[in-house]
Amino acid sequence: MVECCICSELGKYKCPACERTTCSVTCVKQHKQQFSCSGQLDPTRFIERDDLSSSPIHLRRDASFLTNFKRHVDVSKEDVRTQARSVFKRVGGHHQQQQQFQQNKRLQLDPRVAKLKKVFPEAMVSTKRQNTMVVALPPGMARSGANKSGYDKKQGQYVWTIEWVLYDANKTVKHRFNSNRLRESFTWKQALPPTVVAREFPELTTPHFYLASIVGSGAVALDEDMTIADSLKDQMVLEFPTILVAQSPDDLPADVAPRDGSDGSDDSSSDSSSDSDSDSSDSDSDDSDDSDDAPPEEASSAKPPTLSTNELDVDMDDDLDDIPTADDVPATPAASVLPASVPSPPSA
Repeated sequence: MVECCICSELGKYKCPACERTTCSVTCVKQHKQQFSCSGQLDPTRFIERDDLSSSPIHLRRDASFLTNFKRHVDVSKEDVRTQARSVFKRVGGHHQQQQQFQQNKRLQLDPRVAKLKKVFPEAMVSTKRQNTMVVALPPGMARSGANKSGYDKKQGQYVWTIEWVLYDANKTVKHRFNSNRLRESFTWKQALPPTVVAREFPELTTPHFYLASIVGSGAVALDEDMTIADSLKDQMVLEFPTILVAQSPDDLPADVAPRDGSDGSDDSSSDSSSDSDSDSSDSDSDDSDDSDDAPPEEASSAKPPTLSTNELDVDMDDDLDDIPTADDVPATPAASVLPASVPSPPSA
């Protein structure tokens, strides 16, 4: 009978690393702390030849090590093949997006493209569904590989990949995760996974949804009863939308504080309207200043005098008679008009 190395009870389990005997899970954990044991067999430990041939356990250990090593290599190769297929597949789509961008004149005239080029100068841009502008990252990047958005023929509608960012009352990120293949007909209340929220953020009872901006600070407030398709209309996303979820707007940090409106397609009109308002206000102020300085004019009810045609002719004739002619002007000697300092020419 072998006793437990911790409580001296009847031993049931033998540690493969240190070969000590324990009786329960509590004793197993305690023996790892007491003897600094990892609980895992070291396949590189040297064993004497006599011990190796005395027990078949050592032979099975070596065979198990080789089998696990081969399995690890096979799994790694398969992962590389899978990732390579997704990368090469995305490369072809990337070139197609580039050709579409060059040929799409309507997209080039979109005012949102100029804003995106300031933040993503070399990024390829395409429009999806209800004029949602999607910025495609280079192939091989993590966010590019995580994007599973596309049109589902079976469901007959577009499905989105959504990144959820949950904020707590301390304005810190409580949890961040992705949801794939969410139908565009879902509302935000339906799209938010309740199991993840109940497990990671049970305090979230009345969630508020916000779309993170990719060209500046701030977020766009979303209605929880609005569908994904309607909420993403005329918006800009980086591969797929990033949705901020909080109990109240005050739980969001200052750099992602909610704001109204889209990603700024109407900035030019607002600027021009503000300029016109300022100009009109300036002109109004100038007019008011002039009116304050000048004395008030008295209104006159008398009509201006009118002249007949004969009177006009007489006046014009009289004016013409007063104009002097060339005969009326006396002749003046040339010498009299010369300056006094200029000497007169000598006589012949």
